[in-house]
Amino acid sequence: MPQAQGSESRLVLAEELTFKAAPELVIENCEDAWNETIDSDVTATLEGSDKKVGSGSAKFVVAAGASAGDILATEVISVASLASYTHIAMWIKSTVALSGGDLQLLLDNSASCASPLETLNVPAVPADTWTQVRMALATPSADLSLISIGIKMVVDKGAFTFYLDDIRAINEGRLLPFISESLRMSRNLITSNVIRSSRNPNQPARGNYEIGGDIVTEFSPFMGLLLKHALGSYARTGAGPYTHTFKIGSLPTGIQLEKQFSDISKYFLYNGCKINSFGLTIKPEGMIEARFGIMGAKETVGEVPFDNNGTDQGHRPFDGFEAVINRGGTPLGTGTEVSFTIENNLDGSVYVVDGTGQRYSLPAGKAKVTGTLTAL
Repeated sequence: MPQAQGSESRLVLAEELTFKAAPELVIENCEDAWNETIDSDVTATLEGSDKKVGSGSAKFVVAAGASAGDILATEVISVASLASYTHIAMWIKSTVALSGGDLQLLLDNSASCASPLETLNVPAVPADTWTQVRMALATPSADLSLISIGIKMVVDKGAFTFYLDDIRAINEGRLLPFISESLRMSRNLITSNVIRSSRNPNQPARGNYEIGGDIVTEFSPFMGLLLKHALGSYARTGAGPYTHTFKIGSLPTGIQLEKQFSDISKYFLYNGCKINSFGLTIKPEGMIEARFGIMGAKETVGEVPFDNNGTDQGHRPFDGFEAVINRGGTPLGTGTEVSFTIENNLDGSVYVVDGTGQRYSLPAGKAKVTGTLTAL
């Protein structure tokens, strides 16, 4: 990934629920004033200029008379189920700094959040700064038939104003440490063959979008999700330590990858991604290099991230001293280097006449394993 003007760059990975679609569900877009139930010490309006997404944000002016424990405002929503999601993400701005848990977001299947199914502590927010916060759902499988969303003040903050925007359920993003990456979109221009009476060419036709690239990283214990999408079949046995077994099987729906340049607010979102190839190089010493060949279907460039709070599982890469080469279940003690690649042979030619120029699907072909083993 190029460093754009020294920008802070990172990769964020999330599992898709539907091929080529971001794993998210808009709960409340905050494009109008909340009006289900408003505390008597709160004024709720639509703010048209101070916003983060869309044409407006929900503005709440809280008077000094509001007390700790008050539900400041609620709004009618219609959400069938959150069972497929892990977190709630939203944008918030406050005229005073908020500590974690000063405010709570409520979700309920009864009116005016009378008996919330979810009570989520809003993380810390600096004053006068739009901040995307993320809150883990406690029981997503039980979050059914939601009809009300609310905001509760747990700690009395006195008189202040806050804004909410773009409240969504999401599948958590995970930070992916990397050495280099080349994921990007390209598009051909197709030359017209029409004979003209001059040397001037006709306007070319647009070709289909091609999404692809490689990610090179250091192999670590936290790459199970990528391995599942590279091979397809996964099983875990034992208990502390576990044995994780990956085999070739049907590939999952897909993954979403986002390149984030947070200090310049540029975000490149790639959907409909699948792993076309996976390779490892293991030597007696040093980090174990991992390579993932990616094919995708869609690129979206935006100014706000999908998940600005991706889970950081840390990075403790394996080295050569932790690797064992087995042959028939018996350690092969004379191997000096092994390098292999597993290819899924994805069919990247599936385009349909739908006006998008995007891949319709990425069917997997027969798996192919190649590599070399050097031994004494």
